[in-house]
Amino acid sequence: MGILLLSGVVAAVTHLGEIQHFAQLARQAQPIWLLIALLLQVGTYVCAAAVWHETLWYGNVHYPLFSLVPLGLAKLFSDQALPSGGVSGNGFFV
Repeated sequence: MGILLLSGVVAAVTHLGEIQHFAQLARQAQPIWLLIALLLQVGTYVCAAAVWHETLWYGNVHYPLFSLVPLGLAKLFSDQALPSGGVSGNGFFV
C-alpha cells in the first residue's frame, strides 16, 4: 500500500509542471480558436454518425442522422479506449 501511495505522490508531482503549463496555455487561449476546435470536434462526431447512417440505410434500416450522433461518439470513444488499429474498438462496439 505504501508503494502505491508513494507512486501516486511521485506521479502527481511530476505532472504538476504539466498542469501549470496547461493553465498558462488556457489563460493565453484565444476564444475563436477554441470555438473552431469545438466545431471541428463536433463535425467529427457528425461524420461518424453519417457513416453509420449510410451503412444502416444500405441495410434498409432508417434512422435520422442526428439520432446517430451519440452512436458516432461511442464508436470514436471505443476506438480510443481500446486502441490497436480500431479492430478491438470495432469488436467491442459491434
